[in-house]
Amino acid sequence: GTQPVPYAAAVNWDLLQPTLFSASYLKLREISFTVGLSSAFAQKMRMQDASISFFSRNIILWTEAKINIDPENAFQPSSGAQAGSQFKQGIERYNVNPWVIPFGVKLNLTF
Repeated sequence: GTQPVPYAAAVNWDLLQPTLFSASYLKLREISFTVGLSSAFAQKMRMQDASISFFSRNIILWTEAKINIDPENAFQPSSGAQAGSQFKQGIERYNVNPWVIPFGVKLNLTF
């Protein structure tokens, strides 16, 4: 009396119905602000040019599905005897990394 259930229906998102989500998304990947230091300062330090930049990445992610999963990071690693190691894009299977927003500073010096 055992009923076989496809993997897509076995996940606990929607009990016994396969669940598909739209992968449409809009992402602001990076923003930066650069300030050029004065040429007098650069020449005094024996440089041709100098600037400092402030940047941040992963500013905004909007997904049509509204399930807080980045479609670019949803994948399932798979392997096969003939195909080697592959990734199946668009399958979220317990491997989605947390959303982080890094900040940084960049110093650009030209000698």
